[in-house]
Amino acid sequence: MSEPPSRQSDTAEDPVVVRSEEQLRAGTVNVVVGRARLITSVVVEEQTFTVPVRRQEIRLVHEPVPESEQVITDMAPAEETFEVVAYAEQVLVSTRVVPVERVRLIKRVVTEPTVVTGQVRSEHVDVDITAPPASPTP
Repeated sequence: MSEPPSRQSDTAEDPVVVRSEEQLRAGTVNVVVGRARLITSVVVEEQTFTVPVRRQEIRLVHEPVPESEQVITDMAPAEETFEVVAYAEQVLVSTRVVPVERVRLIKRVVTEPTVVTGQVRSEHVDVDITAPPASPTP
């Protein structure tokens, strides 16, 4: 006795088809997108500032001798030379190298969502049933 079609179990004679489909997958690969270099260059700029410069000035000052210091002497006036040295500051300009700032390149990883679209194919399984020819009715 045969079972109804819905209750029949698979047997070795039953045809079996494995249906497949494509699945969309996305991955990443590292590629070179650019390079960066630290380059130093020398820029010359004019700087102006004021430096206080001191100097000695020589002038002749006449002042009367007070009566209390006036003494009569036998010395006759004589020619004499007195020398006084005058000094002045001169500006001395020099430069020196002073570290003022540390500059460096850093890399950081930024993750952004990227939408990926693609087409996938899948198999579709149908059943094509052909009915046996109908027998003639008497």
